[in-house]
Amino acid sequence: MRKLFLAGMSLQVGDHTLAHYNIVAGSTLDLVVNGKEVAPNAEISVETACGKKFPVVVNYDLLIEDVKKLIEDKVHIPLKQQRLVYDGVELEDARLLRSYDFQEKDTFWLVIDDASMEVKTRVSMRIQIQVSATKKTIHLDVGSTDTIHDVKAKIQAREHIPTGQQVLFLPDRRLYVDAYTLDDYFIHNGSTLYLAQVLGETLLT
Repeated sequence: MRKLFLAGMSLQVGDHTLAHYNIVAGSTLDLVVNGKEVAPNAEISVETACGKKFPVVVNYDLLIEDVKKLIEDKVHIPLKQQRLVYDGVELEDARLLRSYDFQEKDTFWLVIDDASMEVKTRVSMRIQIQVSATKKTIHLDVGSTDTIHDVKAKIQAREHIPTGQQVLFLPDRRLYVDAYTLDDYFIHNGSTLYLAQVLGETLLT
C-alpha cells in the first residue's frame, strides 16, 4: 500500500489537484510504502582534484559503495579506484550515505587511485609557501605523495600555526581535501602555495 504525505498530512486519492493541496514548485512529498517511508533522492556534486565537477542523483539510503557504482556508471571510473571524501572525512563503503549528514547540492571530493601503480613513486621536491597575513615566504622539502595534511603539519612545525587554522590555495583554487596528495593536485617542484589562517570565523589574508 502506498501513500503520499505533505508536511505530515496524508493526500487522499481522488480528483484533487496539486493546487488543492497548495503544492507548488519545490514542495517535498513523502512516499510511504507498506508503512515504511521511502527515502528521497538528492543531487550531489562530485569534484576531482583536477577541478572536473559533475552532478550525481543519489538516494539517502544508498550505501557509499552504491554511490561509487553510480559514479562508475556516469564517468567510467572503476569503483575500486574511487575514494570519496566529504567534509574532510573519507567515506566508508559499508555505511549509509545519510549517516554522513549531508545536504542536497553539497560537494563530495573524489580521489582516484591509479590502479596501474601498486605503489606510487615518491618524488622529492621543494615548494614555496606564501603566508598571506605576514607576506613571509617559506620553503618546504616535501614528496609528491605527501598529503595536504602532511604539508600543513610541516607548516605547523615551522611556523607554529595549528593545522586546523590553515587554509591552502593554488592561484586558481582552494585545496579543500586534506587527504589529497600533492600529486593529485598536480603540484610539482617549485610550485607556490598560498596560506591563509582562520581565526574563529575570520579568514586572515
